[in-house]
Amino acid sequence: MLLGLGGLYGASNLVSTTPGASANPVKPPELDKCGTATNLNTGGTPLDVDCCPPISRNIIDYRLPPVHQIKIRPSAHRVSPEYILKYNMATDRLRRLPKDDPHPTFALPFWNWDSPKGMTIPPVFLERKSALYDAKHNQANLPPAVIDLGMTGNTDTVQVVDNNLSIMYNEMIRGNSDVFDFMGQPYREGTAINPGPGAAERGSHTAVHVPDKRITDPDFLSASFLFYDENKQLVRVSVKDSLDNLRMGYDYERIDIPWLNYKPSPQKATTKVFRIGTSAPKADTTSTMFPLTLDKIVKVLVRKTKKGKADELLVIENITVDTTKFHKFDVFVNDEDDDVTKLDKAAYVGTYAQVPHKTANRIATTSIRHKLTDVYDDMDVGDDDDTVVVTLVPGMMVQVSPSVVSRSLRILIKPATQP
Repeated sequence: MLLGLGGLYGASNLVSTTPGASANPVKPPELDKCGTATNLNTGGTPLDVDCCPPISRNIIDYRLPPVHQIKIRPSAHRVSPEYILKYNMATDRLRRLPKDDPHPTFALPFWNWDSPKGMTIPPVFLERKSALYDAKHNQANLPPAVIDLGMTGNTDTVQVVDNNLSIMYNEMIRGNSDVFDFMGQPYREGTAINPGPGAAERGSHTAVHVPDKRITDPDFLSASFLFYDENKQLVRVSVKDSLDNLRMGYDYERIDIPWLNYKPSPQKATTKVFRIGTSAPKADTTSTMFPLTLDKIVKVLVRKTKKGKADELLVIENITVDTTKFHKFDVFVNDEDDDVTKLDKAAYVGTYAQVPHKTANRIATTSIRHKLTDVYDDMDVGDDDDTVVVTLVPGMMVQVSPSVVSRSLRILIKPATQP
């Protein structure tokens, strides 16, 4: 059983809220504050589910054991029959344990949903008589359905795959120049909830290594969480304990990563874009367009810090959301195509998405930023261009709730150093 930085099952009220100085790592969740699980889709109706772990006052610090042999975690789409048999038996035995048994889960195969061959639910989870099968899965998401990372609702399988690869390239390569672009703003003890997500967290929620960009912030390295070990002992683990998977005794099966080079085709702003730019409202300090409710597609003219190509950031400030609802919108720059279900184009900058979760305060505010340096190159921004047209496209799926941008959209020079 693993209890992570965000609290238990997204319940941020478990996180210690003791005020502290800016240099203060996030502490483990306070287990005695765990409460009744509720259904956020029905207004907080209590569920007949006991999500709370056993409470123990005896907590020890984790120590990495010696590694005698590296274990390889396979791709779930490529596991062998022998692996499936063992995996199924282990899952069955875990399900037979008493509900109050805190034994941890075991090493799992990974689902490489960022590769076309892995963009459907792995076959290992589809056998109805298997302990690995979950009858509560949304049947509409079973194969041949392809995972839609962009949540566009597009029914063209080829287009969805293209969108997925474009999203991965955009979040992992094109939109990042440092760890703050990738992981977001620092989150310390006493920081307001969600100070600003990075490229991965606000979109596909994946994690990869950012080449040559290591985080050395001691508050990040010392942030801690809890789990029960194989001896039912509550153990405190810090982030620094889990950064090197080889020291932990495992590695991942090597597979193709096609999105690494899935750079969008160059695109020039057409006459249509320039025409829109002359009529679009201006997002400047005198603008009366805010607060802006994203219940429809919005196009805004945003002034750059200087003419032509530049190392700049698009900052969308004070995004207000209902944490119990699903929120999502896409961001485009100088987009000439009104088909918002296609993300495999240079104009696509990124996505903001929020999964419903429980917080002490239902309304939350955050800000996001998008790196524009490569976007300007791909969009052929000219030397005389001092503005761009920013398009915000709210999610078109039925269950998406409108977000509110309550402060501004602005373009800033990307700082040389980060907080």
